Amino acid sequence: MAYDYNGAWSNFTGHNAPLFAGPSDQNDFQRTLNVQHSINYWLSQGAPASKLVLGVPAYGRTFTLANSAVNGLRAPAEGPGRPGPYTSQYGYIAYHENSLDQ
Repeated sequence: MAYDYNGAWSNFTGHNAPLFAGPSDQNDFQRTLNVQHSINYWLSQGAPASKLVLGVPAYGRTFTLANSAVNGLRAPAEGPGRPGPYTSQYGYIAYHENSLDQ
């Protein structure tokens, strides 16, 4: 699985499926929440590369900010964001939705 690394279950914002660790990752655990680390982990555990399938999400995760003036990656969050107009699921938005349309 190479998605759902961050979401409303966290108390901060983050990319749903980052390819690599980034400068906003603040600790060792956060630096493992990315596709590169996941694939390398499975390979290091002996999984044959030919057996790995990389799932790529066509959706995003949304957040409710603790303070709208503090935003961006790793900004404090209080829970899921508003649902998309079609999926109607808090904290989740399909690629074709815009939560601002509501």
